[in-house]
Amino acid sequence: MLLAFYIVTLAMIGFFTLTALLGGKREVAVRGLTLIVLQNLTCLALWAGYPVFRFYAALVLLIGLFELARHYRTVSKVRLRWAMPMLVLVAAASAMLFLEAEHVGRYVAPVGLALAGFAFWASASKVREPAFGAFFAIGIVALGAGSLATLAQDGAAPVVTFLLLLQMNDAFGLLAGKKFGRTKLFPRISPGKSLEGYIGGAAGVIAGILMLNGWIPALVDASISKQIMIFIFVLLFGNMGDLLFSALKRKLGIKDFGGMLPGHGGILDRFDNIVFGAPLFAILWAALQ
Repeated sequence: MLLAFYIVTLAMIGFFTLTALLGGKREVAVRGLTLIVLQNLTCLALWAGYPVFRFYAALVLLIGLFELARHYRTVSKVRLRWAMPMLVLVAAASAMLFLEAEHVGRYVAPVGLALAGFAFWASASKVREPAFGAFFAIGIVALGAGSLATLAQDGAAPVVTFLLLLQMNDAFGLLAGKKFGRTKLFPRISPGKSLEGYIGGAAGVIAGILMLNGWIPALVDASISKQIMIFIFVLLFGNMGDLLFSALKRKLGIKDFGGMLPGHGGILDRFDNIVFGAPLFAILWAALQ
């Protein structure tokens, strides 16, 4: 199953990257090449087993915390003497939540949703407060990375299902949005999001579920009702992480969280949907067993 996931996703990414190169779309091609590297690392970590994949998720958390801390240090007015104690507390709380996500995720996930709502609707001045940045780092980024690691405890199937459907949603949504996008849904937060793009994303999720019943047999034994629930989940939450982190960036006054991933930005620019959706998907997957 993991090998099939690797081959199919790499073939799709490679096709779009080659098409972009031949079409002279250098930025899209660079984005695709970076995604190929990330896909290799992700599949290698999954193949190596749960401890290695957990370490991989921990690296995502560590780099994500660094990106957040750097921007909050720039935009907030926290005094230097308080900055280090706050960083230590956030790092310690994030590590504890990462390690205990399996046991406390269902209780902390509602807090993460509340933080997401605050990031969307609160004023920029309130979102820029160091206290909110600390809670966001712990309740969304740390919980998301820990929940992603937790998914791998049951083998590769839940991780493969989660990542493939998010990728299909993103890819088809992007293609449909660029080709047909007219009806803007969130012009202030994310001008690129359109109704047509969401419809394309839904088609991509359906195609992904068909793949998971065929070429990549992660859902071949799952009931129809379970697959419908997974489809609804991705449809509802597949784009919310991107919107959430776009709103946060806008209120922090930045374009990207970092620059270590060419064509994407920072770790949080690439893993936004993943860290936001992982806690809820882990709860759903456990409930459907």
